[in-house]
Amino acid sequence: MPEVHVAMTDDYFAAFEQESQRIVNHTDGVVELMWNHTGSHMEVNLYVDNDFWATLSEAEQLALAEVIGDDLHETIEEPMIVDFRLETGRNIVVEGSLYGDYTVIK
Repeated sequence: MPEVHVAMTDDYFAAFEQESQRIVNHTDGVVELMWNHTGSHMEVNLYVDNDFWATLSEAEQLALAEVIGDDLHETIEEPMIVDFRLETGRNIVVEGSLYGDYTVIK
């Protein structure tokens, strides 16, 4: 890949990476955020502390997913799926869709 293309790609994703780090550093219970661009959309996995997640009601879990998901979607113009997973076990606890909808998984 030519260096110019790599630099443009890095700049394009820089704001998203900054927002990802802000979320991890400043959101209670969020311990890690990993993302990958598949070529057609972004796949984002956000990991939450198991004990923190267990203290939230289903409505609070959904509200947290929507706020974080909206923040990520506003940062970059890419289709994306944001899934929330437990830190231990890596089980999906909130499943996102390409349309920005979220479903709490029990």
